Amino acid sequence: MRRLMFLALLLASTPALAQQPGRLLGGAPAPPAMMPGPTISPGYAPPRQYVFPNRPPIDVPGGPSGFSDKVVRCNHAGASAGLGPNENAAFTRHCVNE
Repeated sequence: MRRLMFLALLLASTPALAQQPGRLLGGAPAPPAMMPGPTISPGYAPPRQYVFPNRPPIDVPGGPSGFSDKVVRCNHAGASAGLGPNENAAFTRHCVNE
C-alpha cells in the first residue's frame, strides 16, 4: 500500500516540476545565444608562395603588413626552407619588395 501511495504522489508532482519558467522539457536550460567570431584587421597581409628555379616553392605566412614584420616573416621563411645566408638575403629582398 505504501508503494502505491508513493507512486501516486510521485506521478502527481511530476507535471508541476516540468513546467518551471525558463526551462525546456526535461529540465535542461535554454541554449546560450551565438556570439560573433573575430574579424581580421585591414592591415593584415595574406600568405604568399614564392617559386625559384631548382627549389620547391617557399611559403611565407601572412601577418601584419608593416615593413619590419615583412622582413622578419620573409627571413624566417627563407631560413626554414634551407636557404644559405647569401640566398636568404636575396630571397628576403625579393620577398619584401614584392
